[in-house]
Amino acid sequence: MSRLRRTSVCLLLLGFGFACRREALAPELTSSTGEPRFSATSPPDPLAPPGHIVFVRILPPSARWVFKMDATGANVTKLANGYAPAWKPDGTKIAFNCGVNICVMNSDGSGIVQLTFNVLAESPAWSAASAAFPNGRIAFDQQDASGNWHIYVMNPDGTGVTQLTADLTIDGSADWSPDASKIAFQRHVKGGVSQVYVMNADGSGLSVLTTGGGSSPAWSPDGTQITFDSNRSGTGQINVMSSAGEASGVAQVTSTGGSTSDWSPDGTRIVFSCPAGKSTDICAINPNGSQLVDLTNSRDTEQWPEWGP
Repeated sequence: MSRLRRTSVCLLLLGFGFACRREALAPELTSSTGEPRFSATSPPDPLAPPGHIVFVRILPPSARWVFKMDATGANVTKLANGYAPAWKPDGTKIAFNCGVNICVMNSDGSGIVQLTFNVLAESPAWSAASAAFPNGRIAFDQQDASGNWHIYVMNPDGTGVTQLTADLTIDGSADWSPDASKIAFQRHVKGGVSQVYVMNADGSGLSVLTTGGGSSPAWSPDGTQITFDSNRSGTGQINVMSSAGEASGVAQVTSTGGSTSDWSPDGTRIVFSCPAGKSTDICAINPNGSQLVDLTNSRDTEQWPEWGP
């Protein structure tokens, strides 16, 4: 899964009313042991299920780097210069943005291979394997000459590029359903606000899931729920709805702000970019909004987390 990830992403999203934003006035978070902010190390998250989290850390003066850490917040490792990381579901590889192109690398940061060329492409998301696509497929955003963004898919070796959306809209932040049959994404219609849409993996069956605004969707591992960003409460927060859409109800997960969420592989925790003073950290929370833990507790701005094996 991989949510909204665009080059100057927060500037673009703020311009279009999306929910990628910093809540500078939100209450201060504390670590799981209650120690002061900005400590040199983070305490382990005792609630974390197994797995690893990739995320982006912006290092001075403005370089974005992909990092990996244990789900507890321990063993933070720098992998590659880039942003918008997305796990291959089996955990062996990571797709990410290398400049304005899509690259893949091994999970330890080695073996980087560039997949797209001479285009402006961003926000990769890697599907589960299927009989037709044993290595899965990668969905991503690509900009056309008129400035609109569309959802594309390709094979993990860069072949078989297929355009799925083609309206005069700005589409992005694609995320595959667990069975790889559907893709949720955000759509911004110029003059309006972004909403979460879903379509079949071939681009057919397009339908809207939100009416009150939404972006950066992320499917739960069982496919029954989707988290998304929204400022419908007046501030940018993480919300959750049924994968059938918000007509069945929407619950607000966070109360202190947040954006770009993802689920743990067992569905018991949600990781997201959380406000932390003048920057953002990587936090984890239960789907019901309880047990908030700051995993990184650093001075650097951190974004785009994704939870993998």
